[in-house]
Amino acid sequence: MATLKADSGKQFDTDMATILRATDGQILSTIASVRTTTRNSLVRALADQANDTALNLITILEKTGVVDFGRALSQETTAPQLPAQDRTPPPPVPGQPQAVLTPPPNSTLSPSPSAG
Repeated sequence: MATLKADSGKQFDTDMATILRATDGQILSTIASVRTTTRNSLVRALADQANDTALNLITILEKTGVVDFGRALSQETTAPQLPAQDRTPPPPVPGQPQAVLTPPPNSTLSPSPSAG
């Protein structure tokens, strides 16, 4: 937000398009993870629709001609440097009980750290 507040004109357009392009690119892996880790046909259909929407937005942004592809790639592949309290999941609070979720006994799915 600080970058965009300081921008105007063409620089604003470039920064906005690049940030949105990078964000849409990042969401594709999340959509794919959801899609590949469920047997629920409704969730898979929703993931397919979300994927189509994200790809459509990426295409529109790229057609503007102002996306900085090098910066977008860097933003997509560099982990954000967030403070510990803003990370998902947040770090455990010392001394607080922790719950561990386990799949039902007859489940064929195994927990996946990338399923987020």
